[in-house]
Amino acid sequence: MPGEPYTGLQRLSFREEAQRPASFNEMVAMRNTREGFEVDFFRPLEKAPAPEVIALRQWTYIPTNGYGGPEIGAEKLTLRSAMLSKDGRRLRLAVDGLRDNSPPFVERNGYSNGNVGWVVNMRLTGLGLWADQAWYTLNKHRGETSKKPIDLDAGSVSRDPMKYAEGVYRSVCVACHAIDGPQLVGPNFRGLYGRKQKVISRSNGLREMTVDEGYLVRAITDPLADQPEGFPPAMPNPELLNEEARALAKWIMSLK
Repeated sequence: MPGEPYTGLQRLSFREEAQRPASFNEMVAMRNTREGFEVDFFRPLEKAPAPEVIALRQWTYIPTNGYGGPEIGAEKLTLRSAMLSKDGRRLRLAVDGLRDNSPPFVERNGYSNGNVGWVVNMRLTGLGLWADQAWYTLNKHRGETSKKPIDLDAGSVSRDPMKYAEGVYRSVCVACHAIDGPQLVGPNFRGLYGRKQKVISRSNGLREMTVDEGYLVRAITDPLADQPEGFPPAMPNPELLNEEARALAKWIMSLK
């Protein structure tokens, strides 16, 4: 709902059709086809959207002890065509370059993406939709998959550390840490750097610390070493490399 947190479990309430805005429309289904995808809409579209308002990208990830993992091999997809059904309720997209849960797999620290497939993100702008994005995890593509080598450096920490860290936040941290606003399971990130924080230290018991870069890196790589008082000891290790953890720490430090 407008003005409410973008993520997290929301309470839903039923509304009669007369209570909905006349212009209300929404994507209600997305399914894989041999050519790409079909998207169903709550109300008919007047005409097929122009290609420039349809953005498609995909990535894979290696699961961590938390939810998901940083994006790996992120790449834009090529839209070949967009065709609207006669009733205006179904959009058929022909998409080149799709990947699925097929070899070769990506490996890191003894783990791989061999059971997670590829995530496809679709954004439809300018159509007046209630939400303009949809996500689809493609495990078995009904058509031909891409044979191009995976660009493992795409979106890497060495290419753009701050952008990479923001991506890690969106894919790994956002479920438990808000930037600001209502607090979730863990501390909010904005203003965290420089704050005085009581922690339950694994080695020294209860003590007060200043949240500096070293504390943030340690909290990312060894979450239970200095557990913040008042929060459940529930943070899993996101299995980031040291340079990735430092990039995430610096990004958090920038949220003032």
